[in-house]
Amino acid sequence: MRVLVVGASGVLGRALVPLLLVAGHTVRALSRHPSGPAPGLEPFAGDLLTSDLAPSVAGCQAVVHAATAIPSNPREPGAWTRNTQLRTLGTRRLVAAAQAAGVERYVQQSISMAYADGGDTWLDETAPFDPSPWRASTVEPVREMESIVQSSALDWYILRGGQFAGPGTAQDVLLEALAAETATVPCTGAYYISPIHPADMATACVAALTASVTRSTFNIVGDPLTYAAYVDHLADLRHLPPPRRNPAAPCPPSSAAPPPPPKRTWPGAQSIRSGPKPVDILRPATPLLPPSSRRSSGVEQRFRKARVGGSNPLVGSKF
Repeated sequence: MRVLVVGASGVLGRALVPLLLVAGHTVRALSRHPSGPAPGLEPFAGDLLTSDLAPSVAGCQAVVHAATAIPSNPREPGAWTRNTQLRTLGTRRLVAAAQAAGVERYVQQSISMAYADGGDTWLDETAPFDPSPWRASTVEPVREMESIVQSSALDWYILRGGQFAGPGTAQDVLLEALAAETATVPCTGAYYISPIHPADMATACVAALTASVTRSTFNIVGDPLTYAAYVDHLADLRHLPPPRRNPAAPCPPSSAAPPPPPKRTWPGAQSIRSGPKPVDILRPATPLLPPSSRRSSGVEQRFRKARVGGSNPLVGSKF
């Protein structure tokens, strides 16, 4: 299968392209800064927002939209403008090009952080998005992006990833703050996050290309843990003191331990393990193995439900 990966040079794209090549796919990698050619790799220079997308989509059987523009300084005015445009205008342009080219499968990266805070409640894919006006700039572009995909004639998958964790993500900023002892935890940090390593999100994208059930939305997240447990564990791994708590900052009421979530199945998918675990937060939970060693034909795949707590500016709720 020839797969167009949009955002091939991004955090998810860098993890996804090697997995697709290992799985035997030909990858057309669309990026504003393409790398050099390699066996099975077709670098393609272009901008999702301004380039004519017809040449990049032509001849492809599948498209993966993994393009984001996460700013280095999320508090800077206009920092999220391009990311919003990639989710709205970019998705609209890519879906139109994919439909015109007769693409067979379309995979859209989305986020689970658009859900409203569920406290101690397990959130599945039917949970509502956050209606809070103060989060509209984050949530509404995600809602529009998913609506564009869902209203198309494509065989689509929407994969709502958790908060990215691991090297090359916003976790790096948090580690710097921990080392400088400037990191703080809102209130007690008892609210939940559902992280995911980019390599595990990439594995889900590969599986979606050949899964039998289409036009579906899935949460792709690891085991939930409290934000306090997450940052304290990172500090412990680096032999640093735990960050101080800020009792004056608001914190969602989610301090009780939850029961195990119900199992969700995805028949016919490749084997995917959620991750990273709290003890494995710095590396992917899914080994990067050849597809033959991961495939479980006819075996149902379990997906965990997500839990979403409040927004923390050091980690970033807008992924």
